[in-house]
Amino acid sequence: MHTTTATTTATQPAWARDVAIAAVGPAALGLCSGWAFGGTAPITMAALVPLAFLIVAIVTLPGLYVGSTLLGASIDLKATARLSVQAGRDLGVIFLGLAPALLFLSATATDQHEAIVLGLGAALMGAAVGIRAFYSRLREVEGGYGLLAAFAVWALLGLVLGTEIYMEMLRIGGGLP
Repeated sequence: MHTTTATTTATQPAWARDVAIAAVGPAALGLCSGWAFGGTAPITMAALVPLAFLIVAIVTLPGLYVGSTLLGASIDLKATARLSVQAGRDLGVIFLGLAPALLFLSATATDQHEAIVLGLGAALMGAAVGIRAFYSRLREVEGGYGLLAAFAVWALLGLVLGTEIYMEMLRIGGGLP
């Protein structure tokens, strides 16, 4: 008679998986966008691009929470944090999907300016889709025009700040003079 023993495997919490995907996606995008610059730029950009998204989130998310509260949307702080991590996961998945195409385009770019435009375009396109995913998650918790107004201002400021930080990361990473 054959007996089997059940083994239990510890599963990681969902938030840990979400945070890992949220970090790996921008790292892949950074690696691919730094490819055209050669040298250590791909590795440096793989480290700096996730940092750029983390900085934008840390700086802007409190403003979204306060602004939406002032405009009448009562979003729970824990829910905002949970939805932010889930939106980061969505963003990571989007960037993992864009990375192979960006790698091909960066590897075949004729000059570095073209590679800068391609990398920034991929980052902005992915961020825009990620922002949309975050808003749809927030609307499930709390809807209304107060949230819409606060979110629109937050998204615009986040995109502008993110673009500036991304360009600075390119300078640090060796992609810009």
